[in-house]
Amino acid sequence: MKSKMDELLWKAYFGVQNFIKDEEGDSNMVAVIVLIVIVLAVAAVFRENLEDAVELVMDKFTSFVEQE
Repeated sequence: MKSKMDELLWKAYFGVQNFIKDEEGDSNMVAVIVLIVIVLAVAAVFRENLEDAVELVMDKFTSFVEQE
Protein backbone atom coordinates (compact mmCIF):
# COMPACT_ATOMS: atom_id res chain seq x y z
CA MET A 1 0.00 0.00 0.00
CA LYS A 2 1.45 3.34 -1.08
CA SER A 3 1.55 6.22 1.31
CA LYS A 4 0.18 9.63 0.38
CA MET A 5 3.71 11.01 0.22
CA ASP A 6 4.81 8.35 -2.29
CA GLU A 7 1.75 9.07 -4.40
CA LEU A 8 2.43 12.82 -4.36
CA LEU A 9 6.08 12.27 -5.27
CA TRP A 10 5.13 10.08 -8.25
CA LYS A 11 2.59 12.65 -9.44
CA ALA A 12 5.20 15.40 -9.14
CA TYR A 13 7.78 13.28 -10.97
CA PHE A 14 5.45 12.53 -13.87
CA GLY A 15 4.29 16.15 -13.92
CA VAL A 16 7.88 17.34 -14.29
CA GLN A 17 8.54 14.73 -16.98
CA ASN A 18 5.48 15.86 -18.95
CA PHE A 19 6.52 19.51 -18.53
CA ILE A 20 10.00 18.75 -19.89
CA LYS A 21 8.62 16.81 -22.86
CA ASP A 22 6.00 19.45 -23.67
CA GLU A 23 7.60 22.07 -25.93
CA GLU A 24 4.53 24.25 -26.32
CA GLY A 25 5.40 27.84 -25.51
CA ASP A 26 9.12 27.18 -25.68
CA SER A 27 9.64 29.58 -28.60
CA ASN A 28 7.88 32.33 -26.65
CA MET A 29 10.33 31.91 -23.77
CA VAL A 30 13.27 32.14 -26.15
CA ALA A 31 11.81 35.27 -27.73
CA VAL A 32 11.39 36.92 -24.32
CA ILE A 33 14.97 36.09 -23.36
CA VAL A 34 16.28 37.47 -26.66
CA LEU A 35 14.31 40.70 -26.17
CA ILE A 36 15.66 41.12 -22.65
CA VAL A 37 19.22 40.63 -23.92
CA ILE A 38 18.66 43.21 -26.68
CA VAL A 39 17.27 45.78 -24.22
CA LEU A 40 20.22 45.25 -21.87
CA ALA A 41 22.70 45.56 -24.75
CA VAL A 42 21.11 48.81 -25.95
CA ALA A 43 21.13 50.14 -22.38
CA ALA A 44 24.82 49.24 -22.04
CA VAL A 45 25.73 50.92 -25.33
CA PHE A 46 23.83 54.11 -24.59
CA ARG A 47 24.46 54.16 -20.84
CA GLU A 48 25.95 57.65 -20.71
CA ASN A 49 23.21 59.10 -22.90
CA LEU A 50 20.53 57.47 -20.75
CA GLU A 51 22.15 58.73 -17.54
CA ASP A 52 22.32 62.27 -18.95
CA ALA A 53 18.71 62.14 -20.12
CA VAL A 54 17.44 60.87 -16.76
CA GLU A 55 19.49 63.47 -14.91
CA LEU A 56 18.11 66.24 -17.14
CA VAL A 57 14.52 65.10 -16.60
CA MET A 58 15.01 64.81 -12.85
CA ASP A 59 16.60 68.29 -12.69
CA LYS A 60 13.68 69.80 -14.59
CA PHE A 61 11.18 67.92 -12.42
CA THR A 62 12.92 69.04 -9.24
CA SER A 63 13.00 72.69 -10.33
CA PHE A 64 9.32 72.49 -11.32
CA VAL A 65 8.36 71.07 -7.92
CA GLU A 66 10.43 73.68 -6.07
CA GLN A 67 8.61 76.49 -7.90
CA GLU A 68 5.23 75.36 -6.61
